[in-house]
Amino acid sequence: MRAVLPLRKGGRAGREESDGRSREGPSEETHIPNNAPGGVNVAIRLMRREDVDAFAGWAQHRDPLFRHYNLPALTAADADELWAMLSGSPAARRPYVGLADERIVATLIVRNMEPATATGELGIMLDPAYLGRGLGRRILGAFVEVLANEGFRCLRLEVAGYNGRAIAAYRASGFAVCDEYWADPEPGIDVGALLDGPAAESVSPNVRLESDGRYRARIVRMERRLTPSMKDDLSL
Repeated sequence: MRAVLPLRKGGRAGREESDGRSREGPSEETHIPNNAPGGVNVAIRLMRREDVDAFAGWAQHRDPLFRHYNLPALTAADADELWAMLSGSPAARRPYVGLADERIVATLIVRNMEPATATGELGIMLDPAYLGRGLGRRILGAFVEVLANEGFRCLRLEVAGYNGRAIAAYRASGFAVCDEYWADPEPGIDVGALLDGPAAESVSPNVRLESDGRYRARIVRMERRLTPSMKDDLSL
């Protein structure tokens, strides 16, 4: 069995009173230390089964570039199956949620964990109702801090080249572009329709038509190196 980076309960020793963390094992929440009075409080915690049901209350993307990210309606059986997939393979993935004033507004996954190099790959989704408020960047920053304190030393992610908004948010959170490649478009994307619509200007430089008549999409790889203590290093 492949080893994984263990989940540390309690984070950094001796910092309970100064860093605002709750110490309740798997249900602990990690709060951003500089939440402004009267502002939206952002937190990270491990995902629970009941969190999957909360996704039903998320808004829907209207932008055709992102409609394939819309979550479908889930029956109880569907939700159970999704939870089993997310939580049932700790060597493959570990699910968290991001909260804004205790409302679940983001899913955060660390996957493809490699203990030998202390690396992991991030997967992030934000409730469309909260886009454009700066919360995604704050939640990502908090998640990076959580993983740094769990022992990760390098985080990687991949993003479609046309998703300039996400790339800008990742850059603001300390990620840098390290590579790119061409791959099949994400499932659910109709590249031809996008090129004929209002998103064409964003999509066109990031797709190409191959000789076999199939489209390929530009995928950007980004990464961020971490340090054992991220408190003085995060841009929140």
